[in-house]
Amino acid sequence: MDSWMELAKVGTIKFLMTIFLGGALCLCLKSWEGFHKPVALSKHDVQIFNALTIALSICLGLNLLTSLKRYAIFLRWAIITRYWVPIEIFDLILGIDELTNVAKLLVLSTPALEHKWLLGRSRPWRNSHPGCRRKFAIACFIWLLINIGSQVLVASISLFWPMESYKCPLTEYGSVAVADLSKWDKAEAGSTVHSSREAAWRFGLEAQSWSNFPVAEKAPDLSQLPGTPIYKGEDSFEYRFYYRNPERLYSDYLPSNRIMKACATCKQYQILSMASGSPSPGLPETLFAKAKFLEENTNVSIPLYGEGMVLWQAIVGETCGARCTQLIVFQKNGSNTLTAKSVNKDSLWICENEVTNISTTGFGTSHFGISTTDTAIYGTDTFAKLAAGAIGWTGYSQGKWLDRQWRLYTQDSPWSPKHVLNTHDVEEIIMRFSIGAIAAFDNHALAAFDDHGVRHQIKTNELVCPKDSQQLNVDWLHILGILGSICAIQLASLIGLIVFANRAIIRDTSCLSTAVLLRPVLLYRRIKYGYRENADGMPYKIAVFFQGRDPSEIPPEWASGRYR
Repeated sequence: MDSWMELAKVGTIKFLMTIFLGGALCLCLKSWEGFHKPVALSKHDVQIFNALTIALSICLGLNLLTSLKRYAIFLRWAIITRYWVPIEIFDLILGIDELTNVAKLLVLSTPALEHKWLLGRSRPWRNSHPGCRRKFAIACFIWLLINIGSQVLVASISLFWPMESYKCPLTEYGSVAVADLSKWDKAEAGSTVHSSREAAWRFGLEAQSWSNFPVAEKAPDLSQLPGTPIYKGEDSFEYRFYYRNPERLYSDYLPSNRIMKACATCKQYQILSMASGSPSPGLPETLFAKAKFLEENTNVSIPLYGEGMVLWQAIVGETCGARCTQLIVFQKNGSNTLTAKSVNKDSLWICENEVTNISTTGFGTSHFGISTTDTAIYGTDTFAKLAAGAIGWTGYSQGKWLDRQWRLYTQDSPWSPKHVLNTHDVEEIIMRFSIGAIAAFDNHALAAFDDHGVRHQIKTNELVCPKDSQQLNVDWLHILGILGSICAIQLASLIGLIVFANRAIIRDTSCLSTAVLLRPVLLYRRIKYGYRENADGMPYKIAVFFQGRDPSEIPPEWASGRYR
């Protein structure tokens, strides 16, 4: 078989073996890291992992080393058919599968100094250096770089799967404090929906100065904030609940993956006229507006107003869903006042604000012991409806108005800005107040203030995570980059050798090193590896040619045929 065919066959098998070992190493890393969530590794697990990865790394390094050594064995026969070299260099080339011989060839190919110590005796340099010195030096340097670099890559791969302490404070058996979302106040007996409405409004008002963050931002340290963070999306506001240790509420806590959102939609009505009167028998005389939205006409009662101020009315009945509250928003013209001249028109909106069910997100920590039917954890429709209308609740009936409650806010407050509002502004104010109420409720419930939110403690399951557990943190970008580089080096070496190696006959390992003993006889003449042609169809004869005695022109390509 031609040498390059054998090289392609052996090299392909070695290359596939490298891919197999790399894939096995990746599978091992992913199995110990965890396919869906981090795996808690005991001391015994870590020992098994270290043994497997060390074994796979050693196999990968040895396979790569033997592959390159095999390539060098093929390459040496191609080199010595091309150049006339001294017998010592001939012997070094036959041994280029050893990197020490490659290093010697690199030094001998450097013309700057005489290297008598490498040859073991003193004689003129011109009789001992290899031909085409620059080519030899470059080739030897590249080959050394490939061999050493590939082993460095294999050795460095273990730097990119460090072990870390496994984070499992919530998987230990014990108590966790969360807010009780089934009620707004602590009163058990005699609690009314009116007191709950007033509590929802009070919590929302308290959170007016709390910080807003983009939804993609991670939770900041609570010690740096006036309250728990509130997150603002494109068309909603959301709150992320916390899990806390009941004994250390502010030092031992984790953001959960449970979130609740407020989503408001508003329609701005065109005010056609405004007049005083009673909207229906039995109700006090008040201001009401005739308004129009597209082709829809309606009469809206305005029970209270102040010039330049915003009135927020929350409708008590269920008009838009079990978790939704309808709100009527009215901003009075304040152009006649000194403090609100910028509010130069009357504006009216009818809005629907819904607080969603609790859902999960990619941020935060999941909890193993929560039941989806626990209303204290997932809340109730009544709790959500009260949060949705928090900006308008008072907690008591105002006059004879039983179908609504309202709040009129002073100018230049967050809920009554000193400028003409638009629909987007109104929606954001409603959603922000509702989510702020939930955030303040959650914060105070966990703080366990006597007159604030309700704390609820739950038990986790009995899944125990040992305190000395570790988890694997694999840097896949670097791991895949290193494995890809190793495969690329091996494939490039294989392709390069197939391209540059000719179809020389591959002999077994030679004992030509004994020819060094015959230096006086050979007179240090240069030799070359080749073949002699025979007449009468006899097989070609493989031979070593001596410069000056044998023909100088020997074909570098080996002809097809039989050799002996």
